[in-house]
Amino acid sequence: MSHKIMSRVFELAPKPIHYCDTDSVFVGSRFDGKIFALSDTAGEFTVPVILETKAQGAHPYIFRSKHYFLSEDPEGYAVHGVLNSMELQDWFRIMNTLPEATEVTRQVRGQIRARSKKAEELQFGRWYYEKQEAKLDRLNEIFDADDKRHRERYDSYNLVREGRWVGSRAWTSKEFYELKMRDEDFAVSLPSGKEYPNNFVDEWLKRFSKSPQFIG
Repeated sequence: MSHKIMSRVFELAPKPIHYCDTDSVFVGSRFDGKIFALSDTAGEFTVPVILETKAQGAHPYIFRSKHYFLSEDPEGYAVHGVLNSMELQDWFRIMNTLPEATEVTRQVRGQIRARSKKAEELQFGRWYYEKQEAKLDRLNEIFDADDKRHRERYDSYNLVREGRWVGSRAWTSKEFYELKMRDEDFAVSLPSGKEYPNNFVDEWLKRFSKSPQFIG
């Protein structure tokens, strides 16, 4: 059904379509409101398909990172959520200029688990600002593509600077297992809530998983 809906959205959307996701299309002009309706085979129930405009632009920059948020400006942007790395005005400046290196302002907040001695001095919920230099490798780290699909490259920032894009494909089951399940940071959770890292589980299986177990 989702394929049918998106296929119809593609037919009706203003062209060109710059990009699409599972439930969205990126176009250059507003495309919202009730677009069409779906009915069951008996014609008893009808459900409207209603779209909302989250962002628009003639030449969007797309980062497959899944770290974006929406500005409150009704004519605003879908903004890459990098507030842990820089202030919003830095984000706009970087998107407009695509520098090889730049200085950004970062907000450091007082949290329950502080990451620095200076941050430990902050009252919970308070913050201070610090300047940081973001070189090309750091900018690529901030704007890296997510690994939900296999890609030739994940350095989205470099690709945008080069005016290029790369396609993607779904992971094979073997690739997904190796990527996700064999990650050394992946932990096995017990019903008690206790967690053990994979390497511990692997060693236990090697030592004790020697034969079948009879269950009466």
